[in-house]
Amino acid sequence: EESLRLRKEIGETLGYFATLLRYTDLHLEEKKFDDARRIAQEGLSIATKEKVNFGIIRFLQMLGKVEMTTGNLAAAKKNYEEALAFAEQFSFKSIVYELHLAIAQVDKLGGDYESAFDHFEKSVKIKEEVVNYQSNTRLKSIQMFTRIESAQRETELERKKNEELKAAYDIIEERNKDITDSIRYAKRIQDGFLPNDEELEELLGEHFVLFLPRDIVSGDFYWATGVTTTRSNDANARMKVVAAVDCTGHGVPGAFMSILGNMLINQTIRNPDVNSPAEALDYLNRELPKNLKAQNREETIRDGMDLSMIAIDPANMKMHFAAANNPVYFVRDGILTELKGDKQAISGSEDIPKKPFTGRSVSLKKGDCVYLLTDGFADQFGGPRGKKFKYRQLQEQLVSLHDRPMKEQKQLLETIFREWKGDLGQVDDVLIIGIRVN
Repeated sequence: EESLRLRKEIGETLGYFATLLRYTDLHLEEKKFDDARRIAQEGLSIATKEKVNFGIIRFLQMLGKVEMTTGNLAAAKKNYEEALAFAEQFSFKSIVYELHLAIAQVDKLGGDYESAFDHFEKSVKIKEEVVNYQSNTRLKSIQMFTRIESAQRETELERKKNEELKAAYDIIEERNKDITDSIRYAKRIQDGFLPNDEELEELLGEHFVLFLPRDIVSGDFYWATGVTTTRSNDANARMKVVAAVDCTGHGVPGAFMSILGNMLINQTIRNPDVNSPAEALDYLNRELPKNLKAQNREETIRDGMDLSMIAIDPANMKMHFAAANNPVYFVRDGILTELKGDKQAISGSEDIPKKPFTGRSVSLKKGDCVYLLTDGFADQFGGPRGKKFKYRQLQEQLVSLHDRPMKEQKQLLETIFREWKGDLGQVDDVLIIGIRVN
C-alpha cells in the first residue's frame, strides 16, 4: 500500500500497475476474492483510461486468474481471450505464451480437451526455445491428434476423441514435470560444486555474489579458493583467487560446459607450473580441446568460455588478473577503472590460433571495490523502450552503489535488473561478484 501511494505520487505508471498486480495477487492468496476482483477492475479501468496497452493486458489476465480461482470458468476464459487479443496485436510474445497456457487450463477444467490441447500446443510453439526438450513428445501427440477422424461428430466418437486428447494432454504435462524435476535435481548437483556462502565469507570477507541463471541450471559459474604459489617470497602468503566464468550456451548445454570448466580450473591449483591468473587461462586454453576431444571430430568445435580471474595478495596489497573477453571493474574513491582482458575466448577448438594470455597487476588499498562479471546483466533487454541495459549504465550503477555495504549492493542490483527486465524474458545467465578490499 505504501508502494502504491508513492508510485502514484511520483506518477510512475508502470511501477504503479506492477505493484497493483502484486497487491491483487496477495488478496487472491488470502482468498479475499471480492477484494482481488475489485482491485484488478480498478487497475483495468485506469489502464484503459490512460491507454496503457500493457496494463490492460495484465489486468485482464489477473481478472481471468481471479475468476478461474473462484470457479467462474466462462468469465475467466472471456478475460483471458480479451487479454490474448491485445497481446497478439502488440506482439507481447511472452504474455501470449502465458495466456495460451492459462486458457488451456480453463478449458481442461471445463472438459473442453480439444480446445485445451490446441491452446497448449500454441503455448509450446511460442516457448519452444525454453521447452525444446519437449519437442519429441509434442510431435508424437500431434501425430496422434491428426489421426483422429475429426469429421465424425457422433456422440460416441466425440467422447473417445476427448478421452484421447485428455490422455495426450496429461502425458505432455507429466513428461514436462518429469523433465523439470530432473533439471531441478541437476541444479542441486551444479550448486554442489559452487563455493558456499561460508567458504566465500571466510576467504573474501565483505563480498556479494549476484547469480541469476536464465533457466534452472546455468552456463555461468563462479569459483574461488585460497592458494600459495611456488613463486611467492613468503611461503605462508596466501592468494585469494576468484573467477567469474561464462560458458557457451545456457540451460542444460551450458551447465554441462560449466562442469567441465570447473573441473579444469580445479586442476590449475594442483599444477606447479600454474602460478598466476594468466598461466591458469593458458592452461585452460590448452586443456579444453583435449577434454572435448576436438581432434576426433570432423566439425569445428565452437564451445568455450569467457572469464575473468583475479588473485588478491593481501600481504603486499596487490591484485593480479587476466581475462578472456570479460572485463574486471575496479572502483576507488568513486572512480571506476575498467581492467580489460585479452580479446580471445578459452576455446575448445584446435583450429583457432591461440595467443598467451596477458597478466597484469594493480596496487590495492583498503576500501577498494573489485567487480567480476559476465555479460548477462548488460545484455538484458528491458526498460521503457525494450533496449539493452548496456555496460555503460551498469558501470554507472556500480559507481553509485560502491560505498554501500556489499550485501546491500547485491539487493539493489537485483532490484535494478528485475525492474529493467519487467515482463520480458531473461536473455542470458547473470553473474556479478563484488569484493571490498579489507
